[in-house]
Amino acid sequence: MKKIIIFDLDNTFYEYQSTNIKALNSVFSSQRIFDTFEKFYEQYMNARDFVKKNYRDSTSINNRGKYFKILLININYSNLDYAAELENVYWESFINIANIDEKVTSYLESNKVNDIKYHLYTNLNTEIQLRKLNKWKLNIFDKIVTSEDAGYEKPHSKFIKYVKPDLDLLYDEGFKFYAIGDVIENDLKPWKKLYNATTFLINSDEKDKNVDYTTSLSKSVSIAIED
Repeated sequence: MKKIIIFDLDNTFYEYQSTNIKALNSVFSSQRIFDTFEKFYEQYMNARDFVKKNYRDSTSINNRGKYFKILLININYSNLDYAAELENVYWESFINIANIDEKVTSYLESNKVNDIKYHLYTNLNTEIQLRKLNKWKLNIFDKIVTSEDAGYEKPHSKFIKYVKPDLDLLYDEGFKFYAIGDVIENDLKPWKKLYNATTFLINSDEKDKNVDYTTSLSKSVSIAIED
C-alpha cells in the first residue's frame, strides 16, 4: 500500500516545554541583566505574549529574536543588538538539549521505501528548523515546508493551499494519508478533512472524537507503517 505520513516537528519528535525551559535557563545564565530567573522569565513571557497578540498574522509570532528584542525594549535596554546574542544562546542550547528518540528515527529511516512518503510541515523559520533536522539527524523527509516557506502559519488556509498541490497528486495516485502532531487544529484536522487521514495526537491533552489515536510517537509511526 502506498502511504504518506505528514509530520509536525516541535513537540512531536521531542517534548517541547521541558526543552524550552532548559534553553531559557541557559539564556538566563549567559546574561547579566536580571538577577533571578523569575524576573527574566516574567519579562520574556510578557514579550512573547506581546508578539503573539500583535503579530498573529505574521510568521514572526514564533521568532525568538523578536521576543528578546521586545524584552530589551520593555526594560529600556539600550543595546538592542544584544537580542541576537540571546537568541543564538537560546537555539544553540535548545537544539543540543532536545531529546530525540533515535530508535524512532532509525525505524522511520529503515522503512523509507518508494511507496512510503514522509512530509514535514512545521511552523517557525526555515533556518532554525533545518538546523534542528541536521543536528538531530532527521534526514528522512521527502518534503519540508516551514511557515516561512509558505508565508503563513499552520493552519492558515494559505499554508494549506501552498502544500495542497503535492498532496493532491499523491491522493490521486491512491496514497493513504496519515498525520502525526501535537495540535489538532494545526497538525491533524486539515489532513483529516481533505484526505481522510488517519490521525495521531502526540504530547497533548487535547480531546477530539475525530482523532483516531492518542499515543506515543513510536507507537504512531509503527501503526502507520504496519497498517
